Amino acid sequence: MSQGIHGYFAHLFHPDLGNESKEGRLSLEPTKLRFVAEDFSFEIPADQVDVSWDAAINRINFRDTQNPGVSIVTYDELVLRNPSLPQVQDLRAEIEAKRSRKEFAWRIKITLGVIAAGILVTACFSLFSGVLVRAVAARVPPEMEREFGLEVLGEIDADVSGNAYSNEVAQLTELARPLLSVIPRMGNDVKFFIVDDPDPNAFALPGGFVVVNTGLLELVERPEELQGVLAHELAHVTERHIFRQMAAAAGPMLIVGVLFHSKSGLVNLLALGSGFMIVQGFSKEYETEADEVGWDYLVKANIDPRGMTSVFQKFRHLHGDFELPEALSSHPLLDKRIQRLEKRWSELKQKTGFLTQTNAIPLHQATTVRR
Repeated sequence: MSQGIHGYFAHLFHPDLGNESKEGRLSLEPTKLRFVAEDFSFEIPADQVDVSWDAAINRINFRDTQNPGVSIVTYDELVLRNPSLPQVQDLRAEIEAKRSRKEFAWRIKITLGVIAAGILVTACFSLFSGVLVRAVAARVPPEMEREFGLEVLGEIDADVSGNAYSNEVAQLTELARPLLSVIPRMGNDVKFFIVDDPDPNAFALPGGFVVVNTGLLELVERPEELQGVLAHELAHVTERHIFRQMAAAAGPMLIVGVLFHSKSGLVNLLALGSGFMIVQGFSKEYETEADEVGWDYLVKANIDPRGMTSVFQKFRHLHGDFELPEALSSHPLLDKRIQRLEKRWSELKQKTGFLTQTNAIPLHQATTVRR
C-alpha cells in the first residue's frame, strides 16, 4: 500500500493507553510523523523520530526520542520507500545491506550444499558404476576371453610362438608355479611367452597370456624380482582389467546391454577390438590394483614380496629423472608405487621363512639365445 490518501496501516503504543494500542494510519512528512485513528491523532517532530527494524518479525518501529513510552509500529515495508525522512532512508539502506549479506550467505550455503550433493552423487555413481563394470567383465566367458587374447597377440609385431625360447619359457613357467597355485581359477591355463625385445617390460592379455621381454630378463637379478613382475601381470588377468576398462569406456548404455542382453552386448563390447588395449594401456587405478593384488599373491605363495619393490626401483633407476609427470602418464609414478609397497612391507607380520628358489631361470642368458 502506498501512502497516498490512506497512509500506512500501523499501531500506536502510548502510556495513556496502558497495555492497549491504537490502530490507525501512519503518514510521513518532511517535518513530522503523523498517526491518525478514528478518535485520536498523534504527531512526532521529524527531528525527534528514531527508526529501527525488528528483523525477527520484520517490523518497523518509530519511536519518539522525547517521549520514551511512545512508539508507532508497522509491518508495511513500503514505508521504507518514503523519501520524507532521512532516518527512514538510512534504515532502508541498512536493511538492504543486511539482507544482501544474508542472501549471500544463503547462496553460499546452497552452493556448498549443491557441491556436497554433487560429490556424494558422483561417489555413489562411481561406486555403483564400478560394481556394474565388474559385473560386465564377469560375464565374459573363458572362450571369448581367450579369443580376444589371441587377437591381441596377432596384433603384436613379434614372434610369440615360443619356439625360439622354449627352454626359457618352460623355466619361466616353473618359476611362476607357486603363483599359479594361489591365483583364482580363470577357466584358461596361463601361458607364457618370451619375445626378443630390449625394452624391460612385460604385459598380460585376456585368456591367461603373459608376455615377457628379454630386456626384462636382462634387468632382473633375482627370481623374486621376476616373480614380482609376473604377480603384477597375473593380477591384471585375474582382475579382468582389460574388460573392466573397455566397459567403463563404452558407457552406461552398453553396460546395460551386456547385463540384460548378455551375448549381443558382449559382442558389442568386444567389438572395441584388440587395438583398444594396445593404444589405451591400463589406467592408474588398475595398475595400482595390480600392484596390491600381485603383492597379495606373492605373500600367499610364500614368495618374498620385496622382489616387486626391487624391480620397481630398477625401473626407477632406469628412467632416471625423465619419468613423465603422473598427470601425463597412464601408470602411477614409480616413487609412489615404491612407497606404497614399502609401507605394505612394514605392515607385513611375516618377514622371514620365504620360499627358497631352486628352479630359477638363468636370467642373463635369455637374451643371447639364438633365434
